[in-house]
Amino acid sequence: MFKRLDEEAAALTVKIDGRAVEVRAGDTVAAAMLAAGIDHCRTTAVSGAPRAPYCLMGICFDCLVTIDGIGNRQGCLVPVRAGMEIETQVGQVPAGTFRWAASAFGPRRDSAPKIEKTMYPAYAIRRATAIPALMNWTWSAGVPFAH
Repeated sequence: MFKRLDEEAAALTVKIDGRAVEVRAGDTVAAAMLAAGIDHCRTTAVSGAPRAPYCLMGICFDCLVTIDGIGNRQGCLVPVRAGMEIETQVGQVPAGTFRWAASAFGPRRDSAPKIEKTMYPAYAIRRATAIPALMNWTWSAGVPFAH
């Protein structure tokens, strides 16, 4: 179904769902999965339906995979590199989740640490005070605030 344009590219080994697969340098993760015969990259959160890469240019988000423990990565935009660990993404992966990759961070853990909202209080404060501060500045400078 798929034909490589450059058959002489260097061969790399990556792990896809725990299985060692030989891919070519220059391939994207999505292209490497398709070339390896893997028919889907993720399953949907609601129905669990399998989804395969569709546009291969970063628009459709059907190629979301977990790469080296980080979920929600667009496989069509990430080039493969030697030793990369790629996992089919099952269902919804909350933003900020990190699954521990065995090669880089020790043994895999069942629960992933989550980013708490309290970790970034300055961002929330800046966002909440940006508009009133702008209104105060424009009023004191004599510039009418446009709605």
